[in-house]
Amino acid sequence: MAIRKTLDKGLEKLEMQRHGLSERLEKFPPEQLAMVPAIGGWSVAQVITHMAMIEENSLAYLRKKYGGDRHRPVGVSSIFGLFILKVALVSPFKFKAPANVSAVPVLSYAEANARWDKVRSELARAYGAIQDDHLGHDLFKHPSVGRLGLVQALSFMHAHHKKHLGQIDRILRSSI
Repeated sequence: MAIRKTLDKGLEKLEMQRHGLSERLEKFPPEQLAMVPAIGGWSVAQVITHMAMIEENSLAYLRKKYGGDRHRPVGVSSIFGLFILKVALVSPFKFKAPANVSAVPVLSYAEANARWDKVRSELARAYGAIQDDHLGHDLFKHPSVGRLGLVQALSFMHAHHKKHLGQIDRILRSSI
């Protein structure tokens, strides 16, 4: 039951982060949010799409693992893996996004936001449907560090989104 509460709080924190970003971006014209920088890089809409893609991949893996009943409790290596991910995300170094989430389509801000909204709702429903005794299982897989539990997955997503909030701020400053 403690894992369920932690998971619910993690989802709530992630959703508050997303709503805070949406509120901040409301004051910008949609064209500015969809503008791809001339020097390369992503638009704000592409960053949002990238974050949605991560959650889509997470959801797909969860459905595959949980549906196939091939999941096991996470071990100590998952704690170490999460630590490595968080250190990488707060470091000043840039890392290439994994191939399955680096080819980000060019969408309008509204389309990107709708995509993220849809997958977030599906992710919350899927997490809510997992039996309590399976919540500590390896139902999330990061391409670099391997399998993590859902609470660890949310912790990673929060840190990952925080990193991209800085990127969004830089994009917006450069487009003014």
